[in-house]
Amino acid sequence: MHEPQDVDQRITRDVERLAGDMAALVPTMVKPVVDILWFSTRLWALTGRRGMAVLYIYAALGFGCLRCAAPHTPPQLVTLLFCRLAERAVATIQPCCTLAQHIGHAYR
Repeated sequence: MHEPQDVDQRITRDVERLAGDMAALVPTMVKPVVDILWFSTRLWALTGRRGMAVLYIYAALGFGCLRCAAPHTPPQLVTLLFCRLAERAVATIQPCCTLAQHIGHAYR
């Protein structure tokens, strides 16, 4: 019977590859889920059910409109465009939310 050569090296290489793949999962799968959960709880605390619904409906409609406007554009590019638009919206809305939060605390 023929035994495989360099078994230890293969196992070491496979473990390194597995560790690298698992490390790549954190920024691509785990972090976005945690970000969405954190953002949703903060949004709920600041705006309540109505504000959260409005923002998520806006996001769904905005992404859908971009997808309809450019049906042959790769999904990654549409996502990038939507993220840039969302960043601008957040940069505009965030000071307003902070101001509303301060005003709300002042009247309590």
